[in-house]
Amino acid sequence: MGLAYECDGAGASLDLRWVDDFRWSDGFFLGTVESYTNVDVSAIYPVSDAVSLGLDITNLLDSEHWEAFGGALLGRRALMSLRYDWR
Repeated sequence: MGLAYECDGAGASLDLRWVDDFRWSDGFFLGTVESYTNVDVSAIYPVSDAVSLGLDITNLLDSEHWEAFGGALLGRRALMSLRYDWR
């Protein structure tokens, strides 16, 4: 489920994903991935006609979880970007 807003080149979005538990089987990795909820946020803001700032936060609530059995334990990740468009 998601919600997005855009006005005059600026924008923001909020996404919510819920995953029920499921069995995972991949080589030596056999087991159940527990259910999890993930919230992501994105925003972009134009500084000028050519420059914009962006922010993406994955797993906003820092809900540590696995998305694959035997995989990495995932936590919050935030990325900031500076974009330049030449015309």
